[in-house]
Amino acid sequence: MINKQKVDPETAERLEAEFKRFLTLCAVYRDSFPISKPVDEFWHVALLDSEKYARMEKAVGRRFIHRMTLSDEDDQKLIPLYYERTLPRYAMAFGEPANDMWPPDQCVCTCCDCIEA
Repeated sequence: MINKQKVDPETAERLEAEFKRFLTLCAVYRDSFPISKPVDEFWHVALLDSEKYARMEKAVGRRFIHRMTLSDEDDQKLIPLYYERTLPRYAMAFGEPANDMWPPDQCVCTCCDCIEA
């Protein structure tokens, strides 16, 4: 990610840590959550290295969590409401999220499908 996205090493480490936290939320709650744009961009890169991604999944006690994009217009309207539940659950588990990693008004139309494959 550092080379292709021109992300400095410190930011890349933070993004990876936040991504693992996101996976942990999905595993603990067994629910689908919208994700912040910065962390989702890391997810795109993580999926390209499927072996490392599978190891990350295993590290949080899960099988593969699928990334899905909601395309239905009605579903997309609900994303901000769902994102509002992501942030409090994150805060309960890990403390207040960093605004640069989890901007309160910046989610993407993506959820994790926490049904195990």
